[in-house]
Amino acid sequence: MSCSLVTRPTASEIADLLDLSAEKPERLAAWAETAVGEVLAGTRFVVTERPEA
Repeated sequence: MSCSLVTRPTASEIADLLDLSAEKPERLAAWAETAVGEVLAGTRFVVTERPEA
């Protein structure tokens, strides 16, 4: 999956993303199911593309 923001994320936003994934490893699996155009839960990151399965 690929995600993007309208503006470049700050170091603190990247750290927050990493903290969220470290707090609950199962969150990565949930994020992986996020549809194109949707926001990753708990973040400002939007999925822009998904690889073909």
